[in-house]
Amino acid sequence: MRTWCALMVLASACGTTKGSFRFTGAGLPEAFENWRRTATPKTRATIDALDNDPSLLIHVLRGRIKKRKTRGAWTSVAGSQDAIEQCILHPPVDGVRWNRNFDVVWDEEQQRAMALELGLPSPVEALLQHEIMGHIIPVLLNPALATRSVEDAEPEAIRQENEYRRHVGLPLVPEPKAVRRNRP
Repeated sequence: MRTWCALMVLASACGTTKGSFRFTGAGLPEAFENWRRTATPKTRATIDALDNDPSLLIHVLRGRIKKRKTRGAWTSVAGSQDAIEQCILHPPVDGVRWNRNFDVVWDEEQQRAMALELGLPSPVEALLQHEIMGHIIPVLLNPALATRSVEDAEPEAIRQENEYRRHVGLPLVPEPKAVRRNRP
């Protein structure tokens, strides 16, 4: 019986595969496809380019975000200590360098709680836009950005998320005050 349970855990950790994207958790492949389908043409082209890049791995998984308060999602380089604690069964892929190997964690419970607290719904599709287009793409373009603080990384991620929100008619996420102050 214990062997069977261990096999079930390992099988569920493998999740589903789609090109450079790996999914662990019910509903995530469907949410990803819905995000892709409803994204702007430019974003869709970027998603497709990422998906066809064999030197990249983006593991999208359900989990609990324990160390930080978010609107329901969090991204990290897969080999970081935080990521290892978050996802002990990260899918191995030959030929993917550490700085092109990411975990995106979706915490549905935190997502619901923050939506109630902030009065701002954050569908998983908007969170995928935030995490992938706003956090992962900048690091892929400039790996030195992987060491940025959350405060430095969030304005671009929020801008990206709001692009998606505008496109699909969702309420916008307020920009950080520092960003608004610097605009004419």
